[in-house]
Amino acid sequence: MTFLIILTIVVLSAILFWSAIPTRAAARSGVLDFMPSQQKRSRQSLQVATYNIHGAKGMDGIRNLNRTAQAIRGADIIALQEVHSSWKSNQAEQLATAVGLEHLFVPTLRRWFRDYRGNGLLTRFPIKHWQTHLLPNVKGHRYRVYSIAEVVLDNAILSILFTHLHTRQGRDQQLKIVLEHFGSLPLPAILVGDLNTTGNDPTFAKHLPADAIDAVGSALGSQDTPERIDWILARGLDVNGGGYMGRGVSDHPYYWVEVFQV
Repeated sequence: MTFLIILTIVVLSAILFWSAIPTRAAARSGVLDFMPSQQKRSRQSLQVATYNIHGAKGMDGIRNLNRTAQAIRGADIIALQEVHSSWKSNQAEQLATAVGLEHLFVPTLRRWFRDYRGNGLLTRFPIKHWQTHLLPNVKGHRYRVYSIAEVVLDNAILSILFTHLHTRQGRDQQLKIVLEHFGSLPLPAILVGDLNTTGNDPTFAKHLPADAIDAVGSALGSQDTPERIDWILARGLDVNGGGYMGRGVSDHPYYWVEVFQV
């Protein structure tokens, strides 16, 4: 009897230890079919945003998703990074409910037998199709992916590539893959997310599509900083302004731009 108890404890401990190890989430694809919001807004322009929400944890160490919701309110399309997930729901779903948008959550890793962390896309428009691609993982458990969603506007399909790249080893290879795929997307197209890359990075300059516009830099002008690593790149779109909210609610600023089709 004692042996069985010890064996049971050992087996359960092994299962718990194994489940705590982060593992890569599988590549996924699908259709997000819903009725677009009835909120009246000019279809001549779109407000597109990117936000690494840091799990809704602010610079003060407090985790408060309501503050994150207030920051993103008003945008039509928002790419989110460092989105946390629980057994019941994920932060992308909770934020979408709070601001009246639909959501897509793309897990990057699993832990404790569930989707644990990933990227999100909030949108006011239907998504015709979406697909996630796995990025090379050189070292460690910081698994990265990039996703492409086809968003149905009134008179066009907008291709959105959203991602969060590694901070260190292997990032150049990931960046090359993402920028080259972005350059092959049909117009109009947007790349949005935390690239962990500044504008003076040689790999970024080498593989940036020739027709791509740095929408954030164009909108901010002299307010932009060379240290920025969060990006909204546009192809087949013009920029009609934008802005940002500094760090505080997250350890990253919140950036948004107003774009319209050429």
